Amino acid sequence: MLDPSGVRERVADGIAELRDDERAIEGLPVRLVVSLVVGAACLSVMLNLVNGVGGLAASEVDVRPTPEVVETGPQNLTLR
Repeated sequence: MLDPSGVRERVADGIAELRDDERAIEGLPVRLVVSLVVGAACLSVMLNLVNGVGGLAASEVDVRPTPEVVETGPQNLTLR
């Protein structure tokens, strides 16, 4: 079982340390902006890679010519 007095002392020490910290959040906004810019750049690169893959893939098309049998020479075909 935990020693309640030991836990209280550690919590009190942690709170006192936070109160004595005078830096506040001075570096946080810059870090957030840098993270946002890097994340947007990475997202853009990934989307370009995903869009480029579709152009390289083979596509299949089913075609039914009419008439199905043709003779030599010029012919008119209808493809569906």
